[in-house]
Amino acid sequence: MRIFRNSGARGTAPRVAGLLATLALPALLLGSCGGGVGEAALVVPFITFQFEGLVPVAGQLQRATFSLDSPDIAQGKTTGSLTANLAIGNTRADGVAGTYRGSTLQLTVTGAVAPLAPAYSGEFVEPDMIVLTPASGAQPAITVLRVDNSFRPVLHDSRWSGRDAGSGQAWKVHFVTDPIANDFDGSAILKGDETVNGVAGVVSGYAVMRRIELDVVRGGRTVHLSGRMGPAGQTPPASPATPAQAQTMTFSDGSTLARD
Repeated sequence: MRIFRNSGARGTAPRVAGLLATLALPALLLGSCGGGVGEAALVVPFITFQFEGLVPVAGQLQRATFSLDSPDIAQGKTTGSLTANLAIGNTRADGVAGTYRGSTLQLTVTGAVAPLAPAYSGEFVEPDMIVLTPASGAQPAITVLRVDNSFRPVLHDSRWSGRDAGSGQAWKVHFVTDPIANDFDGSAILKGDETVNGVAGVVSGYAVMRRIELDVVRGGRTVHLSGRMGPAGQTPPASPATPAQAQTMTFSDGSTLARD
């Protein structure tokens, strides 16, 4: 399990405002999946791995990290107690405890300081995705994905080429991350520029492990693209010295990119 890094977020509200509404909906990251996946989702070897995501706080995106452990889970029990670590940006709580039943969690955060809430109800909505809903509506919900040891996005100052499905034309994108993400970050806030058949545009968005969400501004019109990055992962995840970097992106509209 990785040690938590304190991590803030920079950038202006206008650049991320278009993404906040989508982050508020777990369905954005779910793709075509439905609701809960039952008790089997919780009792898996991945339970003690770190989870990471991005959370809207005061008009800006901040990195969220979450990890949990339990001897009951290690023994394969479908109910039991757990301890956890939880952080949003620079605000961290180590004194998190609670219980689980099947794919659901109940957490208490001792001495919680905003943007953390004093209590959360959690659910594994996919085997590698947890949604934490605060007991108080004043704090943001947290959606996090398991950080797979075999993969990292590694998107800062990366260049990509492919094809835009809408026009059928050549597509080029240059990403930077803000703040700068290192090679071990599972999530990143993105900005950059693009060209489609030589016509320039602007991109912004975020990535969490293999999932990427982009807003592309072309000629005054904003296009939203949801995508997945490859290569595919390993089950259980391997622990190589250097995790594989994202090499491909495939979007829901059929657009594709490959790392230059």
